[in-house]
Amino acid sequence: MGFPYMETIVLMMLFPLVNKSAGRSFVMGIVTATLSLSLILFMIIGLLGIERASRLTFPIYSVVQEISIGEVMMNIHSVISVILLILIFIKLLVLVYAAYASLNQMFLPATKWPFLIAITMIMTAMAGSIYENPIQNREWNEKYTFVYGSFFALFIPCLLLVITWVKNIVRKTYRRSAG
Repeated sequence: MGFPYMETIVLMMLFPLVNKSAGRSFVMGIVTATLSLSLILFMIIGLLGIERASRLTFPIYSVVQEISIGEVMMNIHSVISVILLILIFIKLLVLVYAAYASLNQMFLPATKWPFLIAITMIMTAMAGSIYENPIQNREWNEKYTFVYGSFFALFIPCLLLVITWVKNIVRKTYRRSAG
């Protein structure tokens, strides 16, 4: 639930900074990501089977080994890995910016640099432990990721919607009583 789509909520923070026609591109990006993830999932299940794919830590690597395209795939693999690292870095920069902008909008501080330093310190502390061990990450995902992701993907957006509705109702009531 939270893995591919939680960042879309964060990217909505950038909508006021973009053209008005960005909505269609945004939705097309979500559709493209969904289709590509579904295609990869069906390919893995089709080639390896459900039981074998669920036991492997890196099923895509096993698929590449079994298809045995050759040395071309190994060279492409290194280029794709570098591109993936760059994209992950860009994604983290956008997420940090969105967190920084939302904290600034929420608290309206006189000086804005303490939030940036706090976010940087938290991200630096977390960076060493996020991708430590794939087995540990898998166990963590099975136990805690749904609760953690649902908090950010469901609870906070619903809370923001309720606050917006209450704010609009109070604003309308205040306008009627003042007018």
